[in-house]
Parts: sequence; C-alpha cells; structure tokens
Amino acid sequence: MSEESYTGVKRTINCGCGKTRLLVFYNKDTRKLDCTYIEPSNSAVCPNTMNALSRTISLAIRKGATVDEIAKELESAGVCSKYAVARAEDPTGITKGSSCPVAMAHLLRELKDKGIII
Repeated sequence: MSEESYTGVKRTINCGCGKTRLLVFYNKDTRKLDCTYIEPSNSAVCPNTMNALSRTISLAIRKGATVDEIAKELESAGVCSKYAVARAEDPTGITKGSSCPVAMAHLLRELKDKGIII
C-alpha cells in the first residue's frame, strides 16, 4: 500500500507537564489504525519514556491489538501527581484523564467512537 493511503490526526493533551501531542496515523480507505507518535512537551519529565510509550502502542497495533485493548492498557497507568495538581488548579483546561497515558486512551476511544479510526 502506498504512503498516500495514510493520513493522520493530531490531538493535544493539556496535562501537568504542559502540552503533549498525540499523532494518530490510519489508512484513509479502511480507517484502520496504523501507528501513533507522541510529541512530549519541553517540560515533560522524560521524553524518552513518551517515545517508548509511542513505540509500544505502535507495536501493539502491528501485532493486531484493537483500539479498545490498547486503551484498556493505557487506562491502567494510574494517577500522575502533576496531572492531579493541574486538574485541581484548572478543572476545565486539563484533558480528561488522570495521567498522560489515560488521556491518550480517552483520545483513542474518542477517535474510534467518532468513526475516524477502527
């Protein structure tokens, strides 16, 4: 399949560490999820951890994991103290979730629920 068959969407996660972007790439024709890429904010605690998370999500996709299976695993990441503090200070300005991985799970499910990806 040619690269022209793929497209992507970008979603921003507003969290305790600043803004992190989740890029989701999928096949235009089938809407099948292909891979993800995470752009951590400059103030992220460990950009390498975000890179590893992105690679692991993409590996799970290539191995046949569904959006729901990936989201379920991400949701088990738990609560981040910086995320909790940011939510307490600005409940409407912080992305739904309790940590960056949980927010990514919500965003992936949202894209699935809207029919953008399967």
